[in-house]
Amino acid sequence: DVCSSDLDIAHAAARQVHDALLGALKSEQGRWILGPHESAGCEVPMSSLHPDIPESFSHHVIDRTFIHAGDRWIIDYKTLRANDAEQLNEQMLKDKAATYRPQLERYAALFTAEGLNIRTAIFFPIHGKLIEV
Repeated sequence: DVCSSDLDIAHAAARQVHDALLGALKSEQGRWILGPHESAGCEVPMSSLHPDIPESFSHHVIDRTFIHAGDRWIIDYKTLRANDAEQLNEQMLKDKAATYRPQLERYAALFTAEGLNIRTAIFFPIHGKLIEV
């Protein structure tokens, strides 16, 4: 049996996915991120030596990465709850994106051997905004 609260949760989740896809596809930045690029990958699994535990590994999944104009881009997607999304302006998105700097720095370290300039960013698909961090 599915109760009405489960249906409400499922409908809200489906609405958020719909809004994220629509926001990404409507925005020029979203279409650029999702478009074809050199050495592109989505949901790229990578591992590195754990910084604190000897002979242990950390596992990472990079949402989107590619090379564009000689730069390695590393982009993480973040969706905010719909009730939050309506209240956020660009400065708030920048502030929120900045909180993910340590995560993006860990991801960037995985690509340093390439010798390319590395650019990291958070993409908020519901807003269609790419915020470089």
